[in-house]
Amino acid sequence: MRKIKPVCSLTEAFQFGGDPEAGEGGERSDGLSHMSFIFTDIVRSHRFSDGRGRVTQPENRKDTHMAEWLAVITITLFAVISPGPDFAMVSRNSLTLSRRAGLVTALGIGAGVLVHVSYTLLGIGVLIRETPTLFDVLKLAGAAYLAWLGWQMLLSHKTEGAVSASETALSDLAAFRIGFLTNALNPKTTIFIVSLFMQVIQAETPLATRIGYGLFISFAHVVWFSTVSLFFGAPSVQQRILRLRPWIDRIFGVLLIGFAIALAATDLARTAV
Repeated sequence: MRKIKPVCSLTEAFQFGGDPEAGEGGERSDGLSHMSFIFTDIVRSHRFSDGRGRVTQPENRKDTHMAEWLAVITITLFAVISPGPDFAMVSRNSLTLSRRAGLVTALGIGAGVLVHVSYTLLGIGVLIRETPTLFDVLKLAGAAYLAWLGWQMLLSHKTEGAVSASETALSDLAAFRIGFLTNALNPKTTIFIVSLFMQVIQAETPLATRIGYGLFISFAHVVWFSTVSLFFGAPSVQQRILRLRPWIDRIFGVLLIGFAIALAATDLARTAV
């Protein structure tokens, strides 16, 4: 039996650039969205190479499901570890508050992912994708929330030394809410989820399998950001950054405001064009 291998490699899949909001007729997106297009050719068209430039077909539908799972897992892993507001919030809460606050924030992020998965499965993702005005409203809402969080961090007054009891008083509900809203209002996650479900996953894929994909994506976010929290919330790490505590919130505040400005600027630039 000849060895079957995909038409393209992951390295080739990431050799792209462009605008994440461009339509299908234009340049699409970051490496993740372009990766979705590559996996679309492999999964939907069932195209595989036998190593000699010839294209063959998978033997059965099980191969198609395995190809879909491979696509979902690979794209999700690269999406999760890419830096963004989620990473900033988990790192900040773990460093300046507690490991528990970071872990609960990670759970909130996972719940936020399920929001994107739910409206995509219900077909609302198509509406968002095909209605630029609606997507702009969601993006500006996300930018406003990030700017508000960043401003609150800039206004905070933390002192050098160990974290006091009053500073770790953030409730589990508040930490969960921060993680949930940060992800649920993140247009980057909207683009990722909608692109994945519309371009990679076939229309014939059973609903139960689609739900399984969504649960995996959420679980992957929780695992990754819990790992981030365990690292930054470790006592040894916190001890090393005690002298920098007054600056941590300021740094993360500037980062979040920067994310917000970037979102708003992208929207204004596209409107001007």
